[in-house]
Amino acid sequence: MKFNFLNFLSVVLLGSTFFSCVDQEFDAPPTQTFEVPEPNATIADLKTWHEPGQFIEITDDLIINAIVVANDESGNFFREIIIQDETAGVELSINATSLFNVYPVGVEIFVRCQGLIISDFAGTISVGGGTFVDDNGGLRLSGIEETLLSQFVTIGLRDQPLPISSHTIADLSAENISTLVELDGIQFTDNNVGVFYADAINLQTLNLNMQDCNGDDIILRSSGFASFASETTPSGNGKIIGVYSVFNDDKQLFIRNTDDIAFNNARCDGTGGGGGGGTGPDLEPNGTIADLKAWHQPDAFVEITDELIISGIVVANDESGNYFKELIIQDETAGIELSLDAVNLAFNYPVGMEIFVDCQGLFISDFAGTIILGGGTEENNGELRLARIEESLIPQIIGTGERNQPLPISTTTIEELSEDDISTIIEIENIQFTDDDVSVTYADGTNLLSINLDLEDCDGNQIVLRSSGFASFANETTPGGNGTITAIYSVFLDTKQLFIRDTDDVNFNSDRCDGTSGGGGGGTDPTGSEILNESFDGLTDFEVLDLDGWSNIAEVGSDDERWYKRSFNDDNYAEVTAFDSNDPENILWLITPSFEIDGATFLNITTAQAFWVQDGLSVLISEDFDGDVEDANWTVVEGRLANEGDDRWEQIESGDINLNQYVQSGEVHLAFRYEGSANNGETTTFQLHEVLVSQ
Repeated sequence: MKFNFLNFLSVVLLGSTFFSCVDQEFDAPPTQTFEVPEPNATIADLKTWHEPGQFIEITDDLIINAIVVANDESGNFFREIIIQDETAGVELSINATSLFNVYPVGVEIFVRCQGLIISDFAGTISVGGGTFVDDNGGLRLSGIEETLLSQFVTIGLRDQPLPISSHTIADLSAENISTLVELDGIQFTDNNVGVFYADAINLQTLNLNMQDCNGDDIILRSSGFASFASETTPSGNGKIIGVYSVFNDDKQLFIRNTDDIAFNNARCDGTGGGGGGGTGPDLEPNGTIADLKAWHQPDAFVEITDELIISGIVVANDESGNYFKELIIQDETAGIELSLDAVNLAFNYPVGMEIFVDCQGLFISDFAGTIILGGGTEENNGELRLARIEESLIPQIIGTGERNQPLPISTTTIEELSEDDISTIIEIENIQFTDDDVSVTYADGTNLLSINLDLEDCDGNQIVLRSSGFASFANETTPGGNGTITAIYSVFLDTKQLFIRDTDDVNFNSDRCDGTSGGGGGGTDPTGSEILNESFDGLTDFEVLDLDGWSNIAEVGSDDERWYKRSFNDDNYAEVTAFDSNDPENILWLITPSFEIDGATFLNITTAQAFWVQDGLSVLISEDFDGDVEDANWTVVEGRLANEGDDRWEQIESGDINLNQYVQSGEVHLAFRYEGSANNGETTTFQLHEVLVSQ
C-alpha cells in the first residue's frame, strides 16, 4: 500500500467542492486532535537544542505553545508553517501541503517536541520529523509525516493576535529569525520596481533587493509557485510585514501575500510611487472612456497628446484564455479594449478591479470596428497596425484601485445592440444556440483554432459567439436550452459578436423557443436516466482504488503507483500522480465497467489538479477492451479537464460530453489514463471526483 504523504493534494483536496480556490471558505477543521497539553517550555528553550549543521533529536518532554504567523496559503511557503511565541520563532517542517486549511494564520498550536529533530539550513533553524539523504548524498531534515501530526501538534484557539515587532533593517538580528517583523521607510531598489515578484512561468524563485533611506539592504525572496508571483512590485516607499530569515550572511524576508506591502509614500528621493502590492503610478482621473474614444478617427492611428487620465472597471481579462494580451475596461460612459504586451494579466487586473490609465502618449485605433488603445504603431507584412503597450511600461501607465467593484452589466437584446455597447459587458435573455450549433465544442482546443457559433433569440435575430481555441473551455460543448448569456459585445465589420469570459456566462436552463427542452449552461441535458454514477464513496483512504467492475492498471511502472482513494471533508475522489514514484515512468489506467450506448449518451466528469507540470490526464473510450489496455483500440474523448489555467484544488466540471460522436451504439468502456515521470519532473497530481454517464 502506498502512503503518498508527499503528495501535493494531501490536506486541502478538495475544500473547493463548492467554491473556486479564490476567496473560498472551507469547513473549519476540528479545533483539537487530542487533549490540550500543558506547555512547559518556550521556543527559545527549544532552540537551545540546536547545534549548527547538526541534526539533533529532542529527547526531553518539551511542550511549547505558539501562534501560526505564516503558512502555505499563498504558495510562498511550502510544507512548513512558521510559529512564534513571546520568546522566538521557528520553522515547523511538515510533510503535507495545503496546511493553511488546518493551521490558519493566527491559530494557537501546542507542539510536543520529544522525538522531533532540530537542525538548520544556512542559518535558519527548523524542526522536523527525521532526516533523509538527498540526491547529492547530503543529509537533510525531513518534515513531520502527515499521519503523525496528531501525535505532535494540537490546535487551540483561532484568531489570536499576531506578535509583530517593528524593526529597522540594521537592527534585525538572529533573535528575529522566523518571526513576523514590520519594517518602515523601505522600498524596492530602482531596478526592482515594476518587476514580477517571481517567475511564475518557469516556477522559479526570485530575490529582489529592498533598501531603506539609510541605504541598508535586505532581500525579498518569493517563490514561483506563489499566487502573487506574476504581480509586479510597487514603486513607492512604506511598510512591509514579513517573516525574517537569513541565508548565511544575507538578510531576507518572505511575505505571506502582497497585502503585507503598503508602499503608499514617496520614495527616498522624493519621487512618487504606487500603493501596496498594486502596480503603477498614483493617478487622478480627469476624463471618461467616452472622452478617450472621441479621439478615434476611423482607419487612423491617433496619438493622445492631452494629459488624459481615465478610470474603468475590468470587465474581462485573460483568465480563461478567451482573451489574449488585452483587458476590457468600462466606466459609466463606455468601454474600450486595452492592448498590452503581457500575459497573465488576470493576476494583476482581476475582473472587478478599478484601474487608472494615463493615456497621454498612447495611440487609439480600431480593428474592423472595435476601438482599441495601444502603445504605438508597427509594421506587419508591410502594413501599419496598432502595437501593444510594452510590458515594461505597464506599471508606469496603469494604476490600480479597489477590487471587487460591481460590474456595469446592462440588459439588452440582439436588436438593440449598437455602437455605444461595443466593449461593454451586456446580458441578453431568451437566447439560444441555433440547432446546428447545439452540442458542439465552443472552439477547437485540439488545433487551437477560434470558432464562430450562431446564437438566436425567439424572434429570429442572430449574433455570433466567438471563442478562442486557447480558451480553457474550448472543448466544452454548447447547451441545448434557452436562457441568459453575459458577454462582452464586439463587432467585426457589420457582424455583431459576443465573447464570454467562461461558460459560467452561459445559463441556458429553460425550454427552447420551439418548446423543446435543453441543457443548462455549459452542456446538453440528458434525459436523466443514469447508466453509471460513481463518486468513490465507501472506500478506504490511501488504499489502491478497488471498485467492482473497474480496472486499475499500471501499464508502465509498479502496481504501487496506481490510482488511490482519497478524501477531504467527506468529499471522496480517486487520485493519481507520479510524484515520489520510484519508477522511471508511470502509465496508469482507471477503467469503468462496460456499459451500453443506445441512443444519446452523455458523460459528465469532475476533475481537479494541483501543482501543474504536465498535461498528463486523458479520457478515452474503447469498444474492444477485454482487460488488456495495449490490445484494445482507444479513442480520445475531448472534454473539459482541470488544466494549467485552473486554480489548484478547484473542481472542474466537464459539462455533458456527447459520447455518440465517438460510438453510435454498442458496449464500451471509458478509461482515465495518466502518464507521468518523477525522473523528468512530470508529476502533476489529478483527481477524479465524479463519473456520470446518462441517457
